[in-house]
Amino acid sequence: MLPDRLLVCPPDDTVFKVLCALSEPEPMLSTKLDDLKTAIKTKPERHVVSEFILDRVPHVFQDNRAQFRIWREQLSELIEVDSRNICIIGSGCVGYSLSPNKNFSEFSKDSDIDVAIISDFYFHLAWRSLRSVRASDARTPADAQALKSQKQLYLFYGCIAADRVLPFLSFRRDWTIAMAKMSGVKPTEAREVKFRLYRDYDSLRDYQAEGVLKLKHQLLEA
Repeated sequence: MLPDRLLVCPPDDTVFKVLCALSEPEPMLSTKLDDLKTAIKTKPERHVVSEFILDRVPHVFQDNRAQFRIWREQLSELIEVDSRNICIIGSGCVGYSLSPNKNFSEFSKDSDIDVAIISDFYFHLAWRSLRSVRASDARTPADAQALKSQKQLYLFYGCIAADRVLPFLSFRRDWTIAMAKMSGVKPTEAREVKFRLYRDYDSLRDYQAEGVLKLKHQLLEA
């Protein structure tokens, strides 16, 4: 119930505006999607990456910057990478997938948490491990395909899909434990946490910008 003084006082413009603001429904998620699509169509790709991925509190944290900081610090201690070099990407960050093949699918209760780890040290360790792996070392067709994709595409962008080639990496045990532990930490509990390794921030930005560019073409051609 409203306080008595608001009931007996003649409503002025200020009170009316406050009451209207309190009664307005929360913005629909579709409006945010419209804003995202507009940005993709009109802004440079690298600016979109900054605005919606690198310079924000990820969607899964619901604007709780303190919780996000603590989450990153916990992961930082597990893998010994500075917390500033840990970013959440994908739908867990934006609220929608930026994969050109997923049609802006919305972040849901079944969505994974994709984490970008920026580390020149780990990148070179992984590169040395992958360079020595032969196709015959793959135990399954999926492993063979992951190795092929990694060598043909991802390394060009300074990116290693650690979640897909983890069995071949020298630090697989520590990272497997870290992913499992972060799957038990709020707000990413009960979700599969996946790591993707980038050589530096330019590699991360360029890789994400390439996906945004493909989305731009799709939207402008629609």
